[in-house]
Amino acid sequence: MNIVPPPKSPLSPSSIKNIHQVPRILIADERPVEALAIESMLQRDRYQHIRVTNDVREIVPMLDSWGFDLLIMDMHATLIDGAEILRKLAKQVERGELSLIAITNPGHEPARLSALVAGASDALIRPVSQTDLLPMVRHALNTKAWGLGITT
Repeated sequence: MNIVPPPKSPLSPSSIKNIHQVPRILIADERPVEALAIESMLQRDRYQHIRVTNDVREIVPMLDSWGFDLLIMDMHATLIDGAEILRKLAKQVERGELSLIAITNPGHEPARLSALVAGASDALIRPVSQTDLLPMVRHALNTKAWGLGITT
């Protein structure tokens, strides 16, 4: 009896260029306790390359320097509006170079919708729970890995 292996998918992992073996994640939240809580949740799920900034003005320079795969960012930053940052990152998101998850406050549906329209793969509502966070992170990283950048 001959067993024929299934045909390779055109989107097999071996056919994808520039995939990092270990995803790099940037958390940008002005609330240090919440940023550290998110980092801890990710570390418990074995994500290793995580950077945290509490100054959203550092997002673009950090992305340029480190080439992160995923940005988890606060949409309600006081220093720069989250929508402004999203506009600066729109091309990277459209090209599938960066996945983005927005963090919004309860009752701020316009900020959530703004993030999704700008290309965020999803939006978390505070307080962030591990039950919500981890599936969103996996989805966002899988979307980026398969070259399926979210476009507007």
